[in-house]
Amino acid sequence: MIRLFFRVERLGVAILRMLPRYISNNIRSRYWDRLQIWKMKYATPVFIFLPMKVSSTSFYVSLARQYPGPVLRAHDHRNNLIVNRKRAALRYLYHLACVEKKAINIISLVREPISREISQFFQHLDAYTGVPDAHKKLSIDELRSIFLSHESSEFLHGNALGFFENNMLPNFGIDVFSTPFPENGISTYSNGNVRLLIMRMEISDNDKVEAIKSFLGLKYFALYKYHIGEKNRYAATYRKFKDEVKLPSDYVDRICETRYFRHFYGTE
Repeated sequence: MIRLFFRVERLGVAILRMLPRYISNNIRSRYWDRLQIWKMKYATPVFIFLPMKVSSTSFYVSLARQYPGPVLRAHDHRNNLIVNRKRAALRYLYHLACVEKKAINIISLVREPISREISQFFQHLDAYTGVPDAHKKLSIDELRSIFLSHESSEFLHGNALGFFENNMLPNFGIDVFSTPFPENGISTYSNGNVRLLIMRMEISDNDKVEAIKSFLGLKYFALYKYHIGEKNRYAATYRKFKDEVKLPSDYVDRICETRYFRHFYGTE
C-alpha cells in the first residue's frame, strides 16, 4: 500500500508537469487534496504546523519525499479552527484528529523572533517598501527605517509570537507553555491521539534529523534545504542588513520580554 501511495503521487505530479501551467495550477490543489485524504485513510499523517519563515519548505519537501504516508503543511490560522479552512485535506485532518480521534503527528519549529522578522521583511520587501527591486534602490539606513516602521504590525511578527496560543491550543488542545522548554531545544507533547514535536530552529541539522527519526520511528531521514534567504535575489542586501544594522534597545527588549521568547529562549 505504501508503495502504491508513492507511485500514484509521482504519476500525478508527472502528468501535471506535462500540462500547461494555467491548467495544472487549476487542478493541482484538488488533486493534492484528494490524494492526501485518500492517504490519510490508510496511514498516520504528519502535519507540519508552524509560523511563516521557519524552514517549513525544507521540512515539508524532505518529509514528503521520505515519510511513508501523508504529509500536510499549514501556517497561522488566526484563531480559526482548521476545519474552517478552504483546503479539504486540512478539514479532513481536523476531523480525523478531533472527531474520529485517530492518531496524527505534528511537527513545529520555533525561530529567534528578530531574525525571523528580518527574513519575513526581506521576502516581501517590495510590498513593505512600495518600491520595485527595493534591495537595489534603497540604502541600508532606509531599509532599517522602513523595517522599524513595520515592526509592530501583526503580519511581521504577531502571527509568530502568538502562534501556539492562537493555533496549536484551540486546534489540538496542546498548551506548550504548561511545561518548561528544554535547553537542548527539542520537546515532545501529547494530547490523547495527537503527538507534537517542537524544535528550536537554531539547533544543528543533525539534532533535527535525529529528533524526527525518533519521533516518527524512521530508520532513515535526510533534511534538504530550500528557500534560503542568503541565496535569493536580495541575498547580498539581506546579508549586509544583518551584518550592519543596529536595532534600538527598546525594540530588542520588547521582543525579549514576550512570552514566546522567554519560554523558548530563556531570560538570559
